[in-house]
Amino acid sequence: MRLATDRLLIREFSESDLIDLVQVLADPQVMEFSVSGALTEEEVKFKLQDQILAHYKAHGYGL
Repeated sequence: MRLATDRLLIREFSESDLIDLVQVLADPQVMEFSVSGALTEEEVKFKLQDQILAHYKAHGYGL
């Protein structure tokens, strides 16, 4: 699914999003109030591949 406006783009995650996702989820300030806290690059890679992308594949939608 892809939804676009002049200021917003909503689309499925892809492998190419890993670098940007690591920048966000590994930042201690961003993740300060998260239950998991900041994640390592390996944890983010696992989350993207084995959770987010796998959910898209299995259910046709996701995060």
